[in-house]
Amino acid sequence: MPNAADTNIARAVQQVAHPLTSAASDCDPLMDLKDGTRLVLIGGATHGIREFCQRRADITKRLI
Repeated sequence: MPNAADTNIARAVQQVAHPLTSAASDCDPLMDLKDGTRLVLIGGATHGIREFCQRRADITKRLI
């Protein structure tokens, strides 16, 4: 059974999460967050998963 902290984290994620459908517009909310920033960091913690690598490449193209 999850504890209160786990439940609070899950609720917080549910409030800001949105489904990914492989559409170009999936990244729009992320692009809105970068407005006014000088630096954007993109992690690479999951190596070897094609979908992750493709999504990261799509985000990088939009940032450039």
